[in-house]
Amino acid sequence: MIDKFKDIFRQGKIGRPGKGLGRFGAVVGVLLLVAIVMVRYIDPPTVEILRHQLFDFYQRIDPPDLDGVPIVIVDIDESSLAEIGQWPWPRPVIAQIVRQLAVNGAVVIGFDVVFPEPDRVSPPILADQIVGISDEIRQQLRRLPDNDNVFAEIVAATRTVMAQAGSLNADALTDRPPPKKTAVAEIGGDPRLYLFNHDGITRNVPALEDAAHGLGMITILPERDGITRRIPLALNVGGTVVPSLGVEMLRLATGQSTIGIRIEKAEYSDKPGISSVVVGGVPIPTDRFGQVWIRFSNAMSVPYIPAKDILDGSVDPALIAGKFVLIGTSAAGLLDIKTTPVAKSMPGVEVHAHFLANVLTQNLLSRPDYLNAVEYMAMILAALMILILIPRLSAVATLLFGAAVMFTLAGVSWYLYVDQGVLFDVTATAVATFAIYGVLTYVKYVREEADKKMVRRTFSQYLAPAVVDRLAQNPDQVKLGGENRDMTILFSDIRGFTSIAEHTNAEELTVLINRILTPMTEAILEHGGTVDKYIGDCVMAFWNAPIDDADHQRHACLAALDMMRRVTELNASLQEESAESEGRAAPEIRIGVGLNSGVCCVGNIGSDQRFDYSVLGDAVNLSSRLEGQTSFYGAPIVVGESTASGAADLALIHIDRIKVKGRQQPVRIFALVGDQALAEQPDFQRFIADHDAFMEAYFEQHWDVASDLLPKCRAQSAGLDLSMDAFYDLFAERIDSFRAEPPGESWDGAFVATKK
Repeated sequence: MIDKFKDIFRQGKIGRPGKGLGRFGAVVGVLLLVAIVMVRYIDPPTVEILRHQLFDFYQRIDPPDLDGVPIVIVDIDESSLAEIGQWPWPRPVIAQIVRQLAVNGAVVIGFDVVFPEPDRVSPPILADQIVGISDEIRQQLRRLPDNDNVFAEIVAATRTVMAQAGSLNADALTDRPPPKKTAVAEIGGDPRLYLFNHDGITRNVPALEDAAHGLGMITILPERDGITRRIPLALNVGGTVVPSLGVEMLRLATGQSTIGIRIEKAEYSDKPGISSVVVGGVPIPTDRFGQVWIRFSNAMSVPYIPAKDILDGSVDPALIAGKFVLIGTSAAGLLDIKTTPVAKSMPGVEVHAHFLANVLTQNLLSRPDYLNAVEYMAMILAALMILILIPRLSAVATLLFGAAVMFTLAGVSWYLYVDQGVLFDVTATAVATFAIYGVLTYVKYVREEADKKMVRRTFSQYLAPAVVDRLAQNPDQVKLGGENRDMTILFSDIRGFTSIAEHTNAEELTVLINRILTPMTEAILEHGGTVDKYIGDCVMAFWNAPIDDADHQRHACLAALDMMRRVTELNASLQEESAESEGRAAPEIRIGVGLNSGVCCVGNIGSDQRFDYSVLGDAVNLSSRLEGQTSFYGAPIVVGESTASGAADLALIHIDRIKVKGRQQPVRIFALVGDQALAEQPDFQRFIADHDAFMEAYFEQHWDVASDLLPKCRAQSAGLDLSMDAFYDLFAERIDSFRAEPPGESWDGAFVATKK
């Protein structure tokens, strides 16, 4: 192919005015167009951000006018904090604000503030905290009303929506499931399949939660560049659909008890998703994940009233009557500041206010799915016209034509935004048009450069040091092929890495991932392992190749334990650094490790042009599957039976017999919880004896025996600090299920793992 291109250059088929670009130019233009279309289809962050910047530009030059929109914000601002005191204020003070707003005729009141802890100045709490007072005074304090109950009474008597926020911590759902103040009508399908998931919820104290007429999520998820453009109208929290703050306020204002979430197949696609959220019979269009685009006005365009003015009664009731009232903060110290298309710093409460304004004025933004097809067509047609015109027109005439096409498309995009509230992207078309113009113009006038070298090939290989030494002594080994060896394979993955990445910019994320992978790699190398590859935040390594290691199962297990220890040390360092530099806790780094042993093919695997020293085989696939089971069983290190047999002196706990995805034969799996020192402790040995008896009773379907042993095993594991509650909870559920529906005599005890 390269020689063919050279011949085309030498024959002078490129760049002749009026004679066309030749086959080479046409091929380059078409390939460039295909590449641009593919990039647009993949939609990497750069393309997405460029598209969003266009929509941001529209918002900045044409912000909506919010005069007369019945929304007001009661602001916990700096002046209110200076007069009333530091936050959080005593609950009776907040109750007084709510009471006054209701008296002044507020339609509905919504909090953009969560009250997760009891009021610290509540008299019953003070009775237990104040030192040196008499018993009589202490008893008098205890008899006084609890501040949270005082606040709750006011909330119950008014149309008030309390806020709650999504959390990565599922513990908040253990004692209390997500409250259901709002019924959700599922129209066309289950919205939980598409809504953003949160493991837990930051919620209010029970008294406030029970008293509230509505509970709304205030979680705002910024885009990749940190700018808030969309907010979710509902979230999936522990399997419960919880509406947003704005949706709940609209529901209460319209006197409804139910909202609807409509699921539809996207136009020009078989991919289903959420199309709208219906409140009071009014559909609010969303993207397929239940997010709505916000049409922002300028910052502070919604009326703000300092909270202190509500308390002292200096506010004209007409400013409140008939209004949606949001209570939030603009104080920078309370850390609720967002970046939006129109402002670098906007209080989070105002984002919710702009959403309400969009709905109340029916000034909504949407990006229908069919626009993707229209944008592709516009991009392809514009590019093809440039391809056709460049050989026939001068460069200047072609440039003017391309500019005219782009101005026309930009005008259409602007009209759709202003008149229809539709977000039509022309950035990809502009990039495609001018990229093809620039490249083909260059090709048209570089005939004299045709004989220059077109393709610069490089060949580079990365090999482990031991492999390099081996190949240096035996260069003839640089060829495709391999050998069969009994090996141990390790897969390790960072838990919750996507969530960490959402709250970390690219530069910080790169530094963090390097800090995590470095000690993990050191642990592998120090225990004789070979790092095969890094797959994102995942590490793959193996033992017993290329250097022989007769004790490879044990060395791999010790490496896994060492990795856990080093990650614990890294977490301590990150917490200390974060506390010193930012004054807040760093995210906890947790890893899962899967280990398995077996015969594998190891060697130079790839093509004649490029290959890597790597490993293939069923044992490799099973190791990867076991790593995927760590979160399911609550065990950071899950080990296959073949690996456990070679490391029998370590602290291993039999946790199940499973059939992993893609494999028919069941395999016994173990949790690796410690080294030889732990395994030799008498308490651990007693625990293992009882645990093995529990597992035997389970596999023999002796449910009563297993149930009797389970609490004892749970207590023993807790005494050894083994963190096995999740495992025993899992088996308690299985036993209850099998009691209700016995598995039958043919049951082999194997659990079918559907997760990879």
